[in-house]
Amino acid sequence: VSRSMKELVTSLDLALPGKNLDVAASAVTQARKRLGEAPLEWLFRLTGNIWGLRSARTHDWRGLSVLGMDMSTLRVPDSQENRDTFGGQSPDAKRGASGYPLVRMVSMMVLRSHLVLATRVGPWKGSSEISLARELIEDMPEDALMILDRGYLNWAFLSGIERRQGNRHWLTRASKRTNWKVISHQGTGDFIIELKVSSKARKMDPSLPETLWCRALHYQRKGFQPQVILTSLLSPSEFPAQEVAKLYHERWEIELGFGEVKT
Repeated sequence: VSRSMKELVTSLDLALPGKNLDVAASAVTQARKRLGEAPLEWLFRLTGNIWGLRSARTHDWRGLSVLGMDMSTLRVPDSQENRDTFGGQSPDAKRGASGYPLVRMVSMMVLRSHLVLATRVGPWKGSSEISLARELIEDMPEDALMILDRGYLNWAFLSGIERRQGNRHWLTRASKRTNWKVISHQGTGDFIIELKVSSKARKMDPSLPETLWCRALHYQRKGFQPQVILTSLLSPSEFPAQEVAKLYHERWEIELGFGEVKT
């Protein structure tokens, strides 16, 4: 932090490919402007896979990496090109258009280290959180649990996690509109349930099953309203209900992680 860019570049002892010529510090600054997105994307994916997966395995829960996924937004420089590409919030009668163009960002994060494993970005207008999340599922590692808010309570999306196999699981909170049929009782407030997949969802994706089985856990924290969480972790002996309920609240770590990235 205390060293200038010139000092840093000089210490790297850079040379041009195939030539025994030293690179001037000023040339690196100029080259950075021509860098483009490909090298940065490569570096991000490399470090995410190495550092992120390592931390996920180090801080796992019952053999599963504890991951989170959520959307955030980023402001980008206010240029007409960025406004045309990314857009922003709709103009308000009192406030007008948003001050900066906005990028929609959905990220997969290791909740116990705040390291970002993978990200998908899209324009504020023309992309949706769930569509970016579906793309991101392709980067979900094996032996992992994805903790989500109930905005992701989409059976096509959740079954997509399970259908990738490789011991991939999900955990989210039920909404008041969630209806199910109880299949079996596994303990106090612990049920195996059957959820009906909508005909609309199956029309969009014929490979979806008509019903989806999962586990419903009823619990209450002192001083708070009773809650129901849903998960693909079906075994009460392998994944005790009290531990799963406590684990759900680690979901908020992704908000702290986003704050750290932006700061």
